[in-house]
Amino acid sequence: MSRLKLAGDLRRLADDLEDAAPAPAESSPAVMINSWMRTTREVPCLVGRVLGHPKLEDHSLIHTSELFHIDECGEFARTRSRWYRLGTHRSMKSGALVKA
Repeated sequence: MSRLKLAGDLRRLADDLEDAAPAPAESSPAVMINSWMRTTREVPCLVGRVLGHPKLEDHSLIHTSELFHIDECGEFARTRSRWYRLGTHRSMKSGALVKA
C-alpha cells in the first residue's frame, strides 16, 4: 500500500471517529457482520460473515482490516477500511465457538 493511500485511509478513519455519535452517519452505510468475534492477526480485527459488502458475497467468512473502534453499545465497529454494523456475536469458550 502506498504512503498516500494509507494516509488517506487513516484521515477518513479519523474523520469518521470524530463524527460518529456513536454510530456512522446515514450517508455512510455500514456493512453487516454476523457471527462475529474480536480476534487478532498482527493487529486487532474482526472475524465474521458479512452481509451487504460492496465486494464480497453475502455470508462470506472474512477477517477485517485493523480494528480501531467498537461503539459503547456494541452496535458498530470501525476498521481501517470501513464501518461494520455488528449483528450476532460469537465468542471463544474452551476452544469452541459459542453463541454469545
